[in-house]
Amino acid sequence: MAKKRRICFIDDDQDELSRTAQVLSQHFTIGTGPDLDTAVNTLPRRPHVFLLDMYYGPETQPQDRVCVAQKWQELSQAQRDFYDLLRSLHQSSKGGLDLAEHVRTRYPSVPIVFFTRKGSLEDANEALSQGATAVLKKPDATGGQHDATAVKNALDVAMTAHRDELVRSLSHIIDRNLWWARNSRLRGFLEGVAASIVASLLIMMLRAVFHPG
Repeated sequence: MAKKRRICFIDDDQDELSRTAQVLSQHFTIGTGPDLDTAVNTLPRRPHVFLLDMYYGPETQPQDRVCVAQKWQELSQAQRDFYDLLRSLHQSSKGGLDLAEHVRTRYPSVPIVFFTRKGSLEDANEALSQGATAVLKKPDATGGQHDATAVKNALDVAMTAHRDELVRSLSHIIDRNLWWARNSRLRGFLEGVAASIVASLLIMMLRAVFHPG
């Protein structure tokens, strides 16, 4: 029987620690705790992966959890209404994924980065699983806008404010891709050397087996 992989889960909510451990413990050896040392020390050995709470902070109290749960339900309903609206406008992530596939067939060596304000975490995971290099978030406008001109102006301001961050992210992706392209010959050479070494070792082993002494 294969040994279970070890997961170290850190969360500020004791209920989340308990329920996650209960769900995952059948498949993994899971260590949990509200901080790094506590969680790691519940494992017999070094973890294979850390599973971290994104909104990590002081431990929440029961009454706070009720408030968070209520607000989350309201947000979830608002999200469902939002995506229902997008579907009524014939907009969905499938359109972007289909476009990416079309681009990839024409330019297979150029990285694809999605740039979206509407995308969900599920959309981002799907895009990455289908070969996108990254998913970047379009800046959000702040304040209330009640007409098309106000919305456009607010988004223009938000885009300008986040310009440096966007430029930095895209430049990093482009530079990394160019580095791999420039070093493709070196990579191919190293892969060839590795293959030759493996082949030589295999031949030596076969000779030792069939022609001992």
